[in-house]
Amino acid sequence: MMIARTFLWFGTLLVVQTSVQALNLPPYFIKDMNQYTLEENTPVGSPVYTLEGADPEESPIRFGIEGTDKFLVDPVTGVVTVAQPIDRESQSGISDNEIRFSVVIQDKVDEGMDNIVKVPISVIILDLNDNPPKFSGIPYKATVNEDTPVGTTIYRAIEAHDIDLVGEILDVICLPSNFGSDLCDYFAIVPRTQDTDIDMFRGSIVLKKPFNYRERQIYQIQLGVLDGKYNDTTDIIFTVLDVQNTPPVFEGSLTGIVNENDTVGTVIMNITAKDGDTGNPRRIIYELVDNPLSYFDIDSNSGELRIAKPLDRESLEASSGVLTLKVRASELINGQPGQDSTTSSMADITVTIRDVNDEPPTFNKQEYKVTIPENVPYGTPLANLNMEIKDTDTGINSIFTIQLQDPSEKFSIDPVRATGHTAVSLKINKKLDFENPNERKFLLLVVATEEKTNSKLSSSATVTVEVEDLNDNNPVFDKESYTATIPEEAIPGTPVLTITAKDRDSGDFGTAGIVYELTGSGSDKFGVDPRTGVISVSPCPTPGTEACLDYEQTRAYFLSFSATDNNGQGKKSVVNLRITLSDD
Repeated sequence: MMIARTFLWFGTLLVVQTSVQALNLPPYFIKDMNQYTLEENTPVGSPVYTLEGADPEESPIRFGIEGTDKFLVDPVTGVVTVAQPIDRESQSGISDNEIRFSVVIQDKVDEGMDNIVKVPISVIILDLNDNPPKFSGIPYKATVNEDTPVGTTIYRAIEAHDIDLVGEILDVICLPSNFGSDLCDYFAIVPRTQDTDIDMFRGSIVLKKPFNYRERQIYQIQLGVLDGKYNDTTDIIFTVLDVQNTPPVFEGSLTGIVNENDTVGTVIMNITAKDGDTGNPRRIIYELVDNPLSYFDIDSNSGELRIAKPLDRESLEASSGVLTLKVRASELINGQPGQDSTTSSMADITVTIRDVNDEPPTFNKQEYKVTIPENVPYGTPLANLNMEIKDTDTGINSIFTIQLQDPSEKFSIDPVRATGHTAVSLKINKKLDFENPNERKFLLLVVATEEKTNSKLSSSATVTVEVEDLNDNNPVFDKESYTATIPEEAIPGTPVLTITAKDRDSGDFGTAGIVYELTGSGSDKFGVDPRTGVISVSPCPTPGTEACLDYEQTRAYFLSFSATDNNGQGKKSVVNLRITLSDD
């Protein structure tokens, strides 16, 4: 007869089957794998543990495993190997990160049934970062107003989860676009710290730059969630709603031309403006704010600009026949025109009243006068000439030629042909020399003549060019060197010699501005009048002594005589002067 008995063996509840014929003690585990830790994804077939046990009667023992298919055990050696893939997140055969099963040890009883011991154990499965994080609650999209202030939270439901319990804290970023502008600059992703960890991210999106509906209506950015090893991506789309904050925008040309004899009611042009807020544009109405001489009116609905009364070009202040009008375009709000800067805008309209009679090309002045230095380089335009020629006609009637009448051939004109309006410049063709009396003043004539008309109407203007003298010449002496002889007993003030120079320049740059000077060893014995060039004996308290002129001491003086223009500050010329003493 078999009896089942329960034992507490080394702290473990054992269920033992024994025979009543003879008491045979059950085997027991020495190492039973309980609370052993094992990483998930350990390869199938890998040995992970060795069960160890003993039998009191030293009978042979065998090992077994019950309650799981994740492991196999060699019944003889006790080596435990992985039998099935272990994935903590799948929860297949795993509960609370543990695999619970029983290890079995069995002895061999010769007479009677074998003793079988089953020990319930659990193996702890360690998590690895082997799964990517995933966004939840997608798709992400929101509608925002164009005028949403910077710093506003515009989306609050960014959420991601990671079923792994290891890895870095989840981080969500905006991924830059490979096309065009980087929309990431518009947004900041702000995590909620208390809701963000290794396995979860919750956060919001805050506006960093203002929206502009006219430039873009859809902002689509790509988000990425990272766990340090894996990532996931998704898009978030913001649809921008237009806000009425942009005034009307004028389109097309705001310039018109009308003939002086066109009849009242003639349409000159169509003024067009559109609501700057294109999402829900309002109707636009028009009004003339500034209308000189009340020559024109405008249809408030269509924007047609028409002649309101007979035109008289000669009555205009501007000889060009150009009138500037100011028009206001306003958005219609509840039947009333908008008055503020976000609902109305103004623009200038230019209308040219064209004379029906042919007009000649006209200079902006009849007489021009310029002053230039004599050393102006070739090709240099005359400064401050400010010459302009206009022909108020249109088409081929506005084409004219420009000619320069210059007997000296020192100047050229540019351009030589123009249409409608042009600035004119005169340039230096040849070197000027103020010292030539014929090149100190030039009187030129510029003639503008219509080229394509039968009447060949023309007009002219005079240009007076005055040349300024420059200090470009040195003083010139009559001789290369000078000599003089005086007695050694010559008294102070005795004239020795007069030397003068001439300078081709004018004024202080010329002869009138020359200053003379005597230098060299012994020059103190003589004096020179700086303006007249008269050289005389200097005052001496004891004539005939060593300190004065003394033939026995110095028989000749070799000096330098200089002439400097511009009152001694300009160009200088120097000659040698020898003064010889005679012995009395």
